[in-house]
Amino acid sequence: MQSAEPFIEAVGPVRDVIGASAYRVGYRVHGTGEVIAAIEVPAEIVEGAVTSKLSISVTMSPTGNLSATSFPCAATFDSVLIPTDVLVAQVVAPENLHLEEAGPEDLRTLLVRLERSVTCVKDALTRCGAR
Repeated sequence: MQSAEPFIEAVGPVRDVIGASAYRVGYRVHGTGEVIAAIEVPAEIVEGAVTSKLSISVTMSPTGNLSATSFPCAATFDSVLIPTDVLVAQVVAPENLHLEEAGPEDLRTLLVRLERSVTCVKDALTRCGAR
């Protein structure tokens, strides 16, 4: 099994000379860089966290909820819970696909990653002796 590593990257149109409009924060496969799970966080939150020595953590619960929290907690950013299926539904919504200019190849990549995730969960269930 491959290990995961956290990452953060700028996304969206450049807001000004020094920053992006948002950042993608999540986990990717170590070595290949394939994204396992990620969410977008407004630039103001990430940049505020960096400049004030806060850290942002993205986690996935065993029930499939993604959450982002900052430590120590900032008044402007409380924990956000997003179920994986809701996040996927948002990603593949027609209006989002249009905005992201996503094509069939992007959706095939998403499908492969989701199928890989399903395989990981099935393997974990087998190891737990449950089905």
